[in-house]
Amino acid sequence: MSRLPVLLRLGVFLGLAASVAQAQDTAYPVTLDVMLFSAGSPVVVRSYETEYDVDGPGRATTRVRLVATALSPAARELVGEMSVVHGGFRELKRFEGTLRDADGAVVRRLGRRDGQDEALGSLYDDLRVRRATLYGDRYPFTVEWSYEIEHNGVLGWPTWYPQPEGRPVE
Repeated sequence: MSRLPVLLRLGVFLGLAASVAQAQDTAYPVTLDVMLFSAGSPVVVRSYETEYDVDGPGRATTRVRLVATALSPAARELVGEMSVVHGGFRELKRFEGTLRDADGAVVRRLGRRDGQDEALGSLYDDLRVRRATLYGDRYPFTVEWSYEIEHNGVLGWPTWYPQPEGRPVE
């Protein structure tokens, strides 16, 4: 008789854990509001966050997270391609991408080692660029990019740029 409450509690706990895990795998579903909000634009920026932490004299960390939805093939490259410059005094610590379908379910993930890492500039320059692509087969699709750069030698603060014209932001 005492086993029944324990099994019941365990069943409820496992059910809740499964629903939380499923909820974490879906984000940014494309709703009618997003479609109407786009006003004919092929892309909607769902979220764009930049965090710049000064860790000490000459040391800082930049964290960027960009989530954008491609509503038509015209936005394929705008949403599905990412390039990050690193090297020299900037070390790329994290570089990730997540492709989601129209319902927000994860289709594919990219990690730090995915994509191409190429030299940028001359033979004597140590700057590099990490490039990756994430494209969906069906529209709309959403791509979430995030990366972290550790700066060793801070010469200035990053510049803020407003969103380009014609790209609505949710």
